Amino acid sequence: MLYLKKINFEDVEEEYKAIKSMPAQENGFENKYHDVTNEEFINEVIPKLLKNSEGLDLPDGYVPDTYFFLWDDDKIVGLFKIRHYLNDFLRKGAGHIGYGILPEYRGKGYAKKGLVLAIEKCKEIIKENEIYLSVHKDNPASLRVQLECGAFIVGETEEEYLTRIKLKYNNITFGFRDLRRDDWKRITEKEVIVEDEKAAEAAIQEGKYVACKSFMVACKTPSIQAVVDATGSIPIGAEIALNSILNKKHIVMLNAETDCVVGPILKKLADDAGVIFTGSAGDEPGAVMGLYDFATSMGFDVRVVGKGKNNKLYDLLLFQDQS
Repeated sequence: MLYLKKINFEDVEEEYKAIKSMPAQENGFENKYHDVTNEEFINEVIPKLLKNSEGLDLPDGYVPDTYFFLWDDDKIVGLFKIRHYLNDFLRKGAGHIGYGILPEYRGKGYAKKGLVLAIEKCKEIIKENEIYLSVHKDNPASLRVQLECGAFIVGETEEEYLTRIKLKYNNITFGFRDLRRDDWKRITEKEVIVEDEKAAEAAIQEGKYVACKSFMVACKTPSIQAVVDATGSIPIGAEIALNSILNKKHIVMLNAETDCVVGPILKKLADDAGVIFTGSAGDEPGAVMGLYDFATSMGFDVRVVGKGKNNKLYDLLLFQDQS
């Protein structure tokens, strides 16, 4: 079983081995205690870290943080450090979570599984509505882990991407099951029309629903993680997708017309930018793919797949049936 466990004296032997096996500095994750002796670890490091997690004896400019070791049954495979809140310096850099996987356990999915557990810990610990993270630009694997856990890129420095994961979104949990008959009243009462991304961001932070006159507002507003294009227009769809990708936002294409013409190009651009370019399971291409998966799962060798309405194929079949 995989779980996070706070640093403690009971597991000191395994904790010390883990600390010693992790590099002192790697891809932005700093292991300050790589070179300490076993005696120093027991008598100085653990007491200090336990106090820091309670907000005690903190140096100036530091915030409370808690060290969690990632355990897989009886062995430690990683280390996650969670800061309880942020100051201005941390908001522009390291963020809430720092983590590393022990070298011998890398490439086995522990980073993603551990980050999922860390996100759950953050829901109990941190004060902000978003988890702030960062990742070195030369560490695409870590960036992919964060994106797969719901992160979105909000900015960058020369060396790092700055990412965030939303914990709360105006106290609304999205999904069809959460919709109620009278939700339209609640939405329209809080709806505002905005002209630019700054006004949109301010309205979103106030818990309002935003309508805008230009799709570029959606492409540029920081709090928006993904943009859905349902225009059915090839040039407009391409422009929406391209600007979403350039602003590090995922793009969902309910626009088969654009997808057919420039979809492969947009997919390549999205991959290079570290964002997702995808269709939707509810749209026709997604429905066709679902039928293909269903058929192949039963052992059929599918030779042709496509839509069979509103085209000459339907007329031909109808004519043959009547004859």
